[in-house]
Amino acid sequence: ATSQMKHLLGLDIQNSSFFQTWKNIFANIKEINVATFLLGLFVFFMLWLVDLINDKFKKVLKGFKIPGPLLSLIVTTLYVYLTHMDEKYGVRVLGHIPEGLPHPKVPDAFHLTSDLVVPAIIIAIVGYSLTMATTKTMAEKTKEEPLVVLSSNQELLALGIASGIGGFFLGYPAFASLSRTTLAHAVGAKSQFHTFVSVLVVLIVLLVLTRALYYLPYTSLSAIIIYALRSLFKQMKQLPALFRADVLDCIVWLSTFFSVLGLGIAFGLGIGVGVSMIVLVYNISYPKAAIVGRFPALPWLFKDVVRYSDAKEVPGIIVYRFDAALNFANKEWFRNNLRNALHARSVSTFTRIHSVVVDASSMTRIDSSGLRILKKVQTELAKDDIELIMCNCRGALRDALIRYGLTVPRYLSVFDGVRYAEGKKLHNTEDDTEVVTIV
Repeated sequence: ATSQMKHLLGLDIQNSSFFQTWKNIFANIKEINVATFLLGLFVFFMLWLVDLINDKFKKVLKGFKIPGPLLSLIVTTLYVYLTHMDEKYGVRVLGHIPEGLPHPKVPDAFHLTSDLVVPAIIIAIVGYSLTMATTKTMAEKTKEEPLVVLSSNQELLALGIASGIGGFFLGYPAFASLSRTTLAHAVGAKSQFHTFVSVLVVLIVLLVLTRALYYLPYTSLSAIIIYALRSLFKQMKQLPALFRADVLDCIVWLSTFFSVLGLGIAFGLGIGVGVSMIVLVYNISYPKAAIVGRFPALPWLFKDVVRYSDAKEVPGIIVYRFDAALNFANKEWFRNNLRNALHARSVSTFTRIHSVVVDASSMTRIDSSGLRILKKVQTELAKDDIELIMCNCRGALRDALIRYGLTVPRYLSVFDGVRYAEGKKLHNTEDDTEVVTIV
């Protein structure tokens, strides 16, 4: 939207970052072309009026929508042509457009390959990221198709083919444009057929209608784009909800948003990805964990004792749930958190802990570092005469324990593991061997 302001105001300034562009606008505010600005405001009014008519008379129109953007372009183009606003008031128009189609040819730029490799990679990464972001945004807006399936590979293949073919016509790399896509959605585009129709219109215009677009004012195009982006501006209202849902996600959003505003899309997106990686590593390194207890009335049900006041800790037993894969990044957090829980329990209850039951229902996988730390924890607990028991082990985790040779009692449920820890010699419910000792 900011990049369109110079056309809307009729200013001859250079587009830069968000803050620099607005600085340039205010520095040249006395040079605003009033006629250009008023023409842009008229387009805003026309678009609003057409939307109002489409909404009020939707039953009369029977699903048909008056194309406000097209109508406003026709009206303003004719008005500029009839009043000669480009000559009298300096309203900038599209001007001469070369007729016909360019002839395909192999680009004569192979001698620049070494200089273009790095910029090309950066452009590809940024363009692909913007395309996927635009795709996901528009998929969420398309309520008529709630089961839209997005394929990142398909999008990458489409971009590669389009850019490859376009290269033979000396075209720009093909990526999605959020403003143009939003505009297409605003005028009722629902499928790829819209793109097919757009290509046909462009072909017809290039072949026979270039002269008709000579007096099309830039301010009309800018007003249409800015008006179409109004739905995206409303998404700012979701920021408080995002903050309440996840503070770290909100931090990623804000850092990316302000980085793009201040440094541009390329650097801003890079910073956003960097912050996202930091948050990802933090979440992996410091996952959620909980001490769970059972309900007296429902002894088979175990829940977090902090969240559920009715859940009571089992005397002499720590039931510890680790809500993440156990790997090199969080292995020490797993060990230290468990030791802290043991110490806190011993101090608060003055009772000896004889068993630690690990609820591994959320432990999706374990790497070699996780296996080593699990063995270390088992050895440390054994020195204090505390038995380690595993429960709810997924298949991949159970297989890893067996391959590593880590012998530990395993049970299909926390209920069975706690019963075993309470001194009731149950058969191991994952196989038919009774496991009562730690090796």
